[in-house]
Amino acid sequence: MSNIDDSFLCVVKASVKEHVESISDEALNMICESISETAGGEVVYISKSYSRMLSVRNKNIMEARRSGATTDSLAVKFSLSKSHINKILRES
Repeated sequence: MSNIDDSFLCVVKASVKEHVESISDEALNMICESISETAGGEVVYISKSYSRMLSVRNKNIMEARRSGATTDSLAVKFSLSKSHINKILRES
């Protein structure tokens, strides 16, 4: 899966999990591996829906923070670094 940007994988996994609660992590990894095998090393156009997914993710991060979640817990939950979480919190 190293051919695909990690933040993209995070968004794909979060988005799928948000809409399909019963999918396993193993199935998600298989989907990501398939994407990597199909498009790995290629320049791939990602539609504006990717931006929308990031907006949804960032909104969820902000809401969780307002509800008392720590930066550490948000980093784990969203598979991001603490510095990336802090950047999202500052920019939102």
